[in-house]
Amino acid sequence: MRILQMGSSYEKILAEMGALAAVCGTENTPAPNYPTPAEALESERFDGVAAGPLCTSAEIIPMLEAKKHVFAENPAYLHADWTDMTDTARKNRVILACSYPDRFNPALNTIRDCIKNKTYGDLVTMQFWRGGAGRMMEDVSIHCMDAAFWLSGMTPHVVFARGADNHATVMAGYDNNITTVISCSRAAISRVSATLNVTVSADLLSQETEADGRQISGGKWRDPRLLEMQGFADAINGKKSHIACPQEAADTARAARAALLSSQKGIPVYL
Repeated sequence: MRILQMGSSYEKILAEMGALAAVCGTENTPAPNYPTPAEALESERFDGVAAGPLCTSAEIIPMLEAKKHVFAENPAYLHADWTDMTDTARKNRVILACSYPDRFNPALNTIRDCIKNKTYGDLVTMQFWRGGAGRMMEDVSIHCMDAAFWLSGMTPHVVFARGADNHATVMAGYDNNITTVISCSRAAISRVSATLNVTVSADLLSQETEADGRQISGGKWRDPRLLEMQGFADAINGKKSHIACPQEAADTARAARAALLSSQKGIPVYL
């Protein structure tokens, strides 16, 4: 598998995987360097594209039309033409994936297995604490919203949110009276808990998971971003993968927009 890097932060990971075909506009790299994506498309052989945060749909859609698989770092709501991108990918039978590396965090997947297998009973609530830079509501909480979908397999039908530049709180309601509470701030934290008959919690930074205070997983740390890119490669090769598909990315984007609207209006938003 060979991947063209277009302004992506995954360049080192692709090089480590032996999958870096070429780059666009990046200096000081041993890989072939092209000034524009169009020139790379004309001159280089590659299977897919890692599209960074500054890549536009005008650059991505021609790649999809050329039957190149695309891994987009930006959430779907930042792409005004996400529907067109999705339709183009479907028409050309290629993968369009959105980056949500928490899906590949071993600790989060331990909780997911507990929920899926009903190891400790039925899911009641989920809670997320996440720190980060950027806009709290749009850039940080959206990863928790995708993680909530990944854990539960459900999208919310109502969202209520409050926030400011340096913090945000989102409450989301799901079927079966399941509730999610998301707290975002500048703090260096990334924790998840799920309440079943017991509380199962995980530190996504250390990747240790506990059930009712007893450690049930942990050990060797694994890079979720590396696992995510390997998941993209698996999807290209027709294997089962945790990678976020276009519809899942669109659903998460819709919930994120609802949270932003709720925080602006001070009212619940129903989806």
